[in-house]
Amino acid sequence: MKKNTDSGKKRKPNLSKFLFWDTNTRKLDYEKRASFILERVFTMGMQEDEWKVIKYYGKERIRKEVIKCRALDRKTLNYLSVFYGIPKKEFACYRKDVFQKGF
Repeated sequence: MKKNTDSGKKRKPNLSKFLFWDTNTRKLDYEKRASFILERVFTMGMQEDEWKVIKYYGKERIRKEVIKCRALDRKTLNYLSVFYGIPKKEFACYRKDVFQKGF
C-alpha cells in the first residue's frame, strides 16, 4: 500500500481561477482563510467548486466557517441557511433590518 508522502496534508482543491483574481493562490492558506474561500465559492463559484470545497472541508467545517462570512448576498444566505440547516440570525452578515426590508 502506498503511503502519503506529504505528511498528512490535504491537497488543495483546484478551484476556478476567477474566484481569486485578486489573491496569490499559491500563498493562500486554506485552513486559516477558510471562511474567505467559502464566501468566494458560494457567492461566485461554479457547482464544481462547491463540490470540491465540500470534499476538502467537509460539511461540519463548512457549517462552522460560513457563519463567519460578512458579505453574503441574500440568495447565498438563504441557500446556506437551508442547505446546512443554520438559522439566518447565526450568520455574521445577517442584519435583521436590511434583510427584512428587502434592501
